[in-house]
Amino acid sequence: SANHSPNRYYAEVQNRVNTISTIAKERDLAAVFMTITLPSEFHPFKKDGATPNPKFNRSTPHEASMALTKMLSKLRHDRSMKELSKEERLFIKVNEPHKSGVPHMHLLFFIPAERVERVKRAFKRLYNPLTNDIQSDIANATSYVMKYINKTLPFSKAEKLSEKDKYMNAWYSKNRIIRFSSSRTLAPLHIYRLLHNRFSMYALTRLLNEKHLSVCVEIETDKVMEIIDEWGDVLYSRGSNYDVITVASVSRGDYFNNSQTSDSAIGMPA
Repeated sequence: SANHSPNRYYAEVQNRVNTISTIAKERDLAAVFMTITLPSEFHPFKKDGATPNPKFNRSTPHEASMALTKMLSKLRHDRSMKELSKEERLFIKVNEPHKSGVPHMHLLFFIPAERVERVKRAFKRLYNPLTNDIQSDIANATSYVMKYINKTLPFSKAEKLSEKDKYMNAWYSKNRIIRFSSSRTLAPLHIYRLLHNRFSMYALTRLLNEKHLSVCVEIETDKVMEIIDEWGDVLYSRGSNYDVITVASVSRGDYFNNSQTSDSAIGMPA
């Protein structure tokens, strides 16, 4: 949780961002950074931040956040994006408030390089270029998006929180706005959190994608009951009372020894 275990949550977010960037690099995908803001009727004040906006529709930040998601769906359903497979379209999304408390959205997409210009044209067609921005000349995509993620997680800071940090954290909690989300490219979080002491996010994603692990789920409760690797070793198991009863050693076998990625990169804990 960003509130109750902020340092662990921050480490997990950093792990997810790094893993998506690594997978994007392996697939030779290009980075495109976008900022999407809501139209005038969602803002209580004009650009000067003091003059009331007569067009304001009285929406709450939560309602405004939902409107942002609908705005993003226009791009996701545009042919420039829709024609891409899930393997060719990875994203990282960050929601952040303006000073007025109205949310806006930062997105980092990883797409094929030959598709970048087409997506940029679609973005400029769908959104007002005066208030929305798209960039493709990003030197370090991971550091770029982490700059925005850091601002949304003030509790992970070691120093004393400022009043602004406290208000921002309260804004996310009160308005039930998700700080960070990403495409479903990675291993599911509910599985990663059971095995994070044994596998990095990258390693677990590869193991699941290449079907080296079997996950047994109880149908009625949707609880993970057992995780077994292809060599028959039980990596995780829980009893009917949902207490952990077995955590066995991982047998990495020839899979890791023959992998092009070193043990230090794929087999170590997060």
